[in-house]
Amino acid sequence: ADASQVDFAVVAAHQAFTNGWASATPAQRSFALHRLGNVMEARREDLVKAIITDTACADALARSMDVSRSITALRYYADAVSVASDEASFTPTQDGAGAQSFSRRKPLGVVGILSGATLPLYSAVSKLAPALASGNTVVLKPSEYSPSAAVLLAQCAHESGMKPGILNVVHGYGPRAAGAALAAHPGIDALALVGRPHTALALRDAAPNSRAREVFELGGKSIAMVCADADFGKSLAGVFKAVFFNAGQICGSPDLVFVERVIYAKFIAAMRAASARLQLAPMISPAHRDRVLTHIRFARDQGATLLAGGAAPKFGDERDNGYFLQATIMTGGETAVFALDQEVFGPFCHVVPFD
Repeated sequence: ADASQVDFAVVAAHQAFTNGWASATPAQRSFALHRLGNVMEARREDLVKAIITDTACADALARSMDVSRSITALRYYADAVSVASDEASFTPTQDGAGAQSFSRRKPLGVVGILSGATLPLYSAVSKLAPALASGNTVVLKPSEYSPSAAVLLAQCAHESGMKPGILNVVHGYGPRAAGAALAAHPGIDALALVGRPHTALALRDAAPNSRAREVFELGGKSIAMVCADADFGKSLAGVFKAVFFNAGQICGSPDLVFVERVIYAKFIAAMRAASARLQLAPMISPAHRDRVLTHIRFARDQGATLLAGGAAPKFGDERDNGYFLQATIMTGGETAVFALDQEVFGPFCHVVPFD
């Protein structure tokens, strides 16, 4: 989509907002969202297939963490809005007359959402469900790497009887396409992003005078800590799954692991042995795999030691044309390495001993 098509979507969203969605009762909005959830349930297999086709994630992940969680989140906000209420309170005052205070909940207007590439359905629904439940309308721009689930979501909304303009989907590549146009549009009242910090900065550059409220989910730096008195087997299994689940492309994946020194050698030996037997999902794109490989090279340049992985695997078949990366474990160089303060978002962990 270019700026004109984004404008078309925002105008449609604004019209739907003023022509009934904002003034609908919480019960009416709740009913509409539950109907959308019913259609998503009926089209569960289509959604799973779309997610796997776009991301190559495991079938179980697409079903449980993406589709099922999305439907659950949608129903959660549908139920929450049906019981939400305005509030009133009475406060004594110095003169004895008292004061009464009211809190009113009103929708903002049109919410622009830029969702993430991994877990593409949940990334979108976790933002649009509370927005729609609260009486806002939405223009959703999914990641260009995984757009199919958003297309199906729009189809589900149409099939559920949701009125046109309440949920709109636009697509686009690059900084001058739909994402920047959405951020810069004067009709956007709130902007939600699931992505990287540099994307947030690019959006602000595209709209330096934007009045939109910002809800930016930019990842973080998750850690795991293993103490010597913990159950070793459970700790190893838990850390291993958390680090390498979906090839580390989960925002809560701990790419920094602290292990108490007395069990450190045993722990990293077990991690290395397990990683050698691991077949991972691919990276979401070649550019992202290159970013992770750059991170690994930089860490080695800063004094870190590579214990396992660190390169693209060789399969000897068509998978060599994919974006796979070995499970990577590093240690050492703790005073300098990039790994200590940057989110890697890949099949990577830096293991650090502590006393």
